Amino acid sequence: MSVHTFITCPLTGKLTISGICRVTHKPWFVVGVKPDDYKRWREGEYIQNVMPYLTADEREELMSGTSKEGWDILFKEEDA
Repeated sequence: MSVHTFITCPLTGKLTISGICRVTHKPWFVVGVKPDDYKRWREGEYIQNVMPYLTADEREELMSGTSKEGWDILFKEEDA
């Protein structure tokens, strides 16, 4: 699991979660996470069930700490 940094929006109470991509070493951000959903996920519920409002790429950043750009680098398709 990756290390997350949090900022809570004072108006909505939702979280902006950030981290550093394990591949590119660039920052990534996931905006609008409900704190209770984050807690439920960390306690063992499936992320796709508790945060269906996030994209698959955003959920992957939270789970692995790897951004879409990082995955694209890792699994770059070779030209034929």
